[in-house]
Amino acid sequence: MPENENSFYRGCRQSEWKKEGKMPLPASPKAFYPDERKINELNQCETSISWEDGPQSLVVFIKSEEDNTDFGNIKHGIFHIDNEKAQQKLEKDGYSEYVTVDHRRDPNSNNPYHGNICFNANYFYTIDPGGRRRPQRHLLDIAAWCFVNAQIKFIPPTSYRNINEQNELPMHNKGDSIS
Repeated sequence: MPENENSFYRGCRQSEWKKEGKMPLPASPKAFYPDERKINELNQCETSISWEDGPQSLVVFIKSEEDNTDFGNIKHGIFHIDNEKAQQKLEKDGYSEYVTVDHRRDPNSNNPYHGNICFNANYFYTIDPGGRRRPQRHLLDIAAWCFVNAQIKFIPPTSYRNINEQNELPMHNKGDSIS
């Protein structure tokens, strides 16, 4: 069981996932959309996250992406999310039954802090007459905004080189420019 279930990191793999301008909300809801091509054994589509479970979790997360081209899943930065706040928003908006978070380890990842945001595929997707899964974007947006609005900080890629073993590095706070 993790030491801290109160926050996690979500990598910013695509530039469109990051809004240019001022904090506190540089994340776009698209940053939290699940991979609809894969469905787990619980009929859920997943979005990978990295839990802030210990003093080395951010260091491990960044180092787990170093070997990927241009830092792979964290190419454009890292969103630091308050899970407790996100869960409260999901509950308030009536989505806690359909969106959960887990600590399942990805066997293909060298990151021991890996976890997922899990979206109920039956609720967030429909099947068209051709048998293709189609997202209900309006529902995904509402659920994803719960995570966007629970953002603590944004860690820009320029800070990765300055990280130390205590997970301390310059982070952007409310009001800072991130462009």
